[in-house]
This record gives sequence, structure tokens and C-alpha cells, in this order.
Amino acid sequence: MTGSDSFPGLFTRAGDPVFRLGYGTLTLAACQKNVSAKTACYLFRQAAGLGINWFDTAEIYGNYEQLARFLKEIQPESVFISTKAYAYDAIGLRRSLDLARRRLDTDVIDLFMLHEQESEKTLAGHSAAFLALLEAKEKGVVRYVGVSTHATSVAETLAAVKEGSHAADPDFDVELYRETDVLFALLSRTGIGLLDGTAEMMRDACCRAATAGITVLGMKLFGGGHLLGRREDAVADAIAQDYVSAWSVGMGAPAEIETNAAWFRGAAPRSEALAASAAIPRRLRISDDCTRCGRCVARCKSGAMSLGPVKAVSDPAKCTLCSYCGYVCRDFAIKVY
Repeated sequence: MTGSDSFPGLFTRAGDPVFRLGYGTLTLAACQKNVSAKTACYLFRQAAGLGINWFDTAEIYGNYEQLARFLKEIQPESVFISTKAYAYDAIGLRRSLDLARRRLDTDVIDLFMLHEQESEKTLAGHSAAFLALLEAKEKGVVRYVGVSTHATSVAETLAAVKEGSHAADPDFDVELYRETDVLFALLSRTGIGLLDGTAEMMRDACCRAATAGITVLGMKLFGGGHLLGRREDAVADAIAQDYVSAWSVGMGAPAEIETNAAWFRGAAPRSEALAASAAIPRRLRISDDCTRCGRCVARCKSGAMSLGPVKAVSDPAKCTLCSYCGYVCRDFAIKVY
């Protein structure tokens, strides 16, 4: 199942369309569940067996070895691998691309993106890196190039560029970014984690981008875990966004994979898998991206949040997992898993 035929999609090297549910592998990386390559490979194989053929990673996740093991055990042409890097110049981008190809043990990266672009200004500052990506695409070592973002303004810029409605700007290379194949955007129904704008504004911008010819991929379907209490509704809402070619979802257990795959196929999951996935213990976690701004402390009505010496901390005895703190965190540092 792919997005609407009126919007562009992605294909594996074997020619198969990318399924609308992708595997966000950050969940398995060292900064989250920190599973072994053997365990990750087991989960990836289960996902592939259920039709999931897009696996997303990033240089900063530090988990290329997990995917490399998986790729050795399957026909690599049958899956679609995407990765991202923060490189801002040509030298850094080529270094990141070489690292990905070497550690994934593959000659070709299906999709390589600029990671977490925050504004039109940051896009302009990464022009040299994007040009290097286009050169890599021309050489055949990258199949698609793109941009990942949590910012509505970036999606609006790329939509305008592709539409041809972006005004000429000496500080921004419009023609360069017109070559963008993919926009990977934060598209949770509530807008939790957006750097600017609203969920509706981001959806409008992404729909414009897709209509103009950019393949749109969605992330944070469950809002960093904050919408897990309404999983089925969140999935139904995501599927209804037909301009989104596919959604990357972090999954750390077999029951989660089975349940989500069933929903994305339009089927009812097995009751046992549904119950097991709902019973997975989760807690509020605060990453090192926290800037100690204090918004979460002010928002928490349970008195569970406080500012520690390095970052905000949560008291599990008081935390109700309401997720209201996550809604006010501009840096998307608060997650539930």
C-alpha cells in the first residue's frame, strides 16, 4: 500500500513501492533501548516479513552496525534504507556518506538527507552539503536526496521552491533546492515537537510540497510516545493523510511491529499482540537535548518535573504520563518509551 497515486512515492532497488509503515530505528539505538545487533536484526526480519521495507537511521544514532547485520541476511535490494547527517559543507557531507556506505556495507544509499533543518537560513547554510549530495546522486551512490525537519517554515520553503513561487533571494539558492526529492517532516496530529507553526500549518505545507512533486515522509506519528494511549486513532489519522508516502515509526518489541503493521494494512491486529503491545512498560525520559528552560516544570500539574543540575528530571512516583510537558518542549527532549 502506498500513498495516493496523485502523489510521488519511493521504490526499492528491486522496484517495489515503499510500504506506508517504515521502521524508525532510533528506538533500538544506544541512546534509547540500546539492543544488540542480533536483537535488532531479529526485529528487522520480523518487520520485513510483515511487508515493512523502509528502514530509517541517521549518523547520530550510531546504529549502522545493527542494519548492516540485517542487510547481510536478506536481499538488500528488497529494502529501502534512509539516513541523515548534520554535515554543512561538501567535505563533511562526503565524509558522512562514506561512513554510511562503509558501516552499512553497501555501495548505494537509497535516501540521504540533511538532518533536522530548522529554517530557510539553515538550508542556505547547508547549500554546499546539499550540492555534494546531488553530485553523489549523479554518480549513482545515492538514489534520492532530501531534507528532514521539525520546522513548518522549512516545509513551506521547500513547497514554495518546488512550486516556483519562492521569490528570488541572493542569500538562498532556489534552483539548488528545487532538486529536493524528499521532505521528511514531523507530522504528528497534535504538532508536538514542532519548532514553529502548528500541526495544521505543517500539514498544509507538506501537502503543497507533495502536490508540487516532492515525496513526503512523516515522522513522530505517536508524538515521541506521547500519543501511545491513542495509538489506533493516531494511525488512522496518519493513514488519512494521503499526501504522505510513508511514516517512520519507532518499534521496540515484536508485538508493536505486528500491531502497527496490521493497522497500516487496514486489518485488525491479533488481540494477543494488541494486548501485549499495550502492556509494554513505558516511562517519561528526558534526553540530553534539554536546555533547562523550565517550561515543562511550569506546565506539570502533578509536580513531577523539576530542574536538575544538567537537565530537567521527572519523578516517576508523581508522573501520570499525561504528556503535557512534552507539548511545551521546543527541543523535543521529552519522550515516552
